[in-house]
Amino acid sequence: MQHGYPGLSLVTTENEARLRRFPVILISFALIWVGVLTPVGSYWLASQTISFGLIASHNALSSLLCGVALLTARGRPRASRLLAILALIACLLIAQAYFASPGNSWLSSLGLSTSTIKAKDILMPALLSVAIFCSSLGTVGRRAARIMSVLAVLACLYYLYFSVAGAGATTVAREHASNTGSLGVLLGILAACATYAASRHPPASRVFPHPTLSMISIVGAFIAVLSWYAVSAQNNITTYQYSQNVTSRIKENLHREISDQIALVGRMARRWSILDAMPPETAINEELFSYLDDYEMLDYIFVIDPDRRVRWAPATRNLTPVWISNYLHDPEVAAWLESVHMYQQANIRAVDGVASVGPRTLIAAPITSTAMKGWTILAVQNLETLVAQVLGPSLGQIQFRIVTNGQTLYDDVGSGGQLFRIDNTPVLLPGDLSWELSSWYVQHWITPQTLLPDLILLICLTFTDGMIRLRHQALQLLNRSKQLQHNALHQPLTGLPNRACLEIELTETCRAPDSFPVRLLSFELDGIKLINDTLGHSVGDQVAQQAAKRIAQQAGEEHFIAQIESNEFIVLMRNASRADTLELANRILDNCASPCLFENMELRLTASAGITSCHVPTDTPMDLLIEADLALGLAKRAAPGFWREYSTELSIEVSERLKLRNELQQALDTNALDLHYQPLVEGGTGRIIGIEALTRWHHPTLGNIPPDKFIPMAEDTGQITRLTAWVLDRACQTISALHERQLADFHVAVNIAPQVFDRHDFITLITSTLSRHKLSAQSLELEITEGTMLSDQALTASRLQTLKELGIRSSIDDFGTGYSSLGYLKALPIDKVKIDRTFVQGMTNASSDAAIIKTIINLAHHLQLKVVAEGVETVAQYQFLLENDCDEFQGYLFSRPIPYQELERLLTISSTLSPGQTTSGKA
Repeated sequence: MQHGYPGLSLVTTENEARLRRFPVILISFALIWVGVLTPVGSYWLASQTISFGLIASHNALSSLLCGVALLTARGRPRASRLLAILALIACLLIAQAYFASPGNSWLSSLGLSTSTIKAKDILMPALLSVAIFCSSLGTVGRRAARIMSVLAVLACLYYLYFSVAGAGATTVAREHASNTGSLGVLLGILAACATYAASRHPPASRVFPHPTLSMISIVGAFIAVLSWYAVSAQNNITTYQYSQNVTSRIKENLHREISDQIALVGRMARRWSILDAMPPETAINEELFSYLDDYEMLDYIFVIDPDRRVRWAPATRNLTPVWISNYLHDPEVAAWLESVHMYQQANIRAVDGVASVGPRTLIAAPITSTAMKGWTILAVQNLETLVAQVLGPSLGQIQFRIVTNGQTLYDDVGSGGQLFRIDNTPVLLPGDLSWELSSWYVQHWITPQTLLPDLILLICLTFTDGMIRLRHQALQLLNRSKQLQHNALHQPLTGLPNRACLEIELTETCRAPDSFPVRLLSFELDGIKLINDTLGHSVGDQVAQQAAKRIAQQAGEEHFIAQIESNEFIVLMRNASRADTLELANRILDNCASPCLFENMELRLTASAGITSCHVPTDTPMDLLIEADLALGLAKRAAPGFWREYSTELSIEVSERLKLRNELQQALDTNALDLHYQPLVEGGTGRIIGIEALTRWHHPTLGNIPPDKFIPMAEDTGQITRLTAWVLDRACQTISALHERQLADFHVAVNIAPQVFDRHDFITLITSTLSRHKLSAQSLELEITEGTMLSDQALTASRLQTLKELGIRSSIDDFGTGYSSLGYLKALPIDKVKIDRTFVQGMTNASSDAAIIKTIINLAHHLQLKVVAEGVETVAQYQFLLENDCDEFQGYLFSRPIPYQELERLLTISSTLSPGQTTSGKA
């Protein structure tokens, strides 16, 4: 059976410092997942025939190393520093490849391109590596880490500003590079902030402070990075597919446009070929001008005779270019023209070998009429104008470049931003023309397409952080709920189950048929209150904790232990024999009696135990606790340090005691009690010098109940206060009546219990009673027991001094039977000492009792105190006391306690009593 122990709690509350670590863990795993998912993403994009990836391999490696180093910075500082060094070495190797000449770097030897390396790919990981390395090097190192983190953030912001501000003015081309500049900046800022935060965290014993929250961080970072990959990859796929579609369309349009131009020149030649005679020059010029006006891509249209001389040209362009005459006599060109006439089909040829001419093509069509046989129509085509008309205006983020023979026919690449080549394909055209068409993607910083992946990454990370905080709050609420539940069922000082928990356990045990016999042991520690009053509650609490540990150790794990009061403990045993139960009770009692050590002091306690058992299921399990308490009370009354078992007779006795208590209360309410009075006789003269008021209770069915039965019960139940007030009032009423009738000039003595004497309103009770009956202070004498002096000697002396100043006499009753020393007689302002009847009755048979009586009388007289002998029943006792100068006598030898009516008759007859005048009886 599990039970609590001092200093242990059922649940622990999440530390706020641990919660502050989770953003660092989240960002660390974002970096790690970037490094892990990069090869997967690159492979997947390669399977989609996309020529550019998401993140360069060297960036993925730096991200992975920095992420793991940051994750272990506070939990495993040595491993973190080693990883940070590896990351820094990787940065240095990347820097060597960056600054090396093309083809001479270590990346080139591995078949990797260095064109993807940027300055930020070296600077930011290097700063982060140094910052992470320093974050676990003590106070100075943590300060350096914070400085490096700030520098890393500034570097990222500078790069971001430079990229955004210079996007419209600067073009940076990257061959097959990753288009993730914004991600690098974003992760750099987040990692730098996380490093700064980690440098302010205290060292941790574990890398992952809470399994559930750590798993949320891992999964959340994975989803965030995966979402970024998914969106970015989709953007790349969309861009690639769009580029492919546009490229195909452009190739088709170029092929169709050039074919149309060839067909156009061919139709012109065929029209002229059906003429019988050469057209007039005006007609030729008019038609040529018409073609030039309609087709802007045609620079010139010539008519060439069989000798390859230009015979006609438009009047506005009658200046024949110098290069055309020379170019027509080139052997290759001549052969090409001959082939045109041979096949009698229009054809096209690129103009090459002429440095002063831009990208041009020649379209030749033969004239086959008899009049113009051997003549050729030759058109000079401006390819730049042709391509510009085919492609139209810029296509935004998808830009193109067309190159032929080293000459650029079309180029709208370079309108601002970072450029990434998407594809490079040949364009096959009529006449064996071959062009190179390259498509480029222009990355702008401030566009929805570029911001969306990064925004999704931030949203996912923020959402994950929010989930962590919500989960942390939920765990805190759950912990608090469990802690409240635990506190409601356990003692805060010892951690043991309390009464409520005992009731639950006892109920369940008494309902389980396999638990019987069930045995309950109730232990109560004696001496805790004294320790609290003398050494303070902190010492008392520690002693109680030690006692709880001892009881728990003796009982073991198989038994249920509860603490229902500060000094009362319960042990619940299942299937235990009586012998085992008694053996455990003795062990616990012996163990509790051993000294408790506290600051070189030995503090000793005693304990008592009550035992009860149950052998069959019951619907009233808490009756076992009542039975154990009854047995415990019997053990305490018998002697501390022992145990008692519950019996039916004990229950009957307690029931009768409870019934008697209720009837005593009823007697007080109905004024059913009575006072008897026993005279005090002056030695030698026999004169009555006082009376003692003694309470009597005549029960309607039980008859006379002895005072030694109901007075202790009234003291235990607190009824003694009301009973004493009633006795004081009735006694003062009696003595007042006797004074008025002049039957007495003496006082009345009333016994005061310690519980009444210690009350704060005791003096007020005495004075108000005297005032109510108009009595002087000398008319009342108060008798206190030695137990009153033991509770608080200073308070007792102060109260007695106040009574003496008021004129009220006081005496010590039953002197010699308590634990007081004779020194109290000197310290306390009393007037009398009453020798207990046990010494008086034994003095004629035991010389020791006689010697004690002589000592008490002599000591009291030396202290100017009077001595009263109680319980004088024989003449021999009287003679001995009188010979030893005893002052006053009280006992059956003179008079038994008598009711007021008999006292009144006695005083009417005489104010003196002689020894043996009345019949003795039991007081």
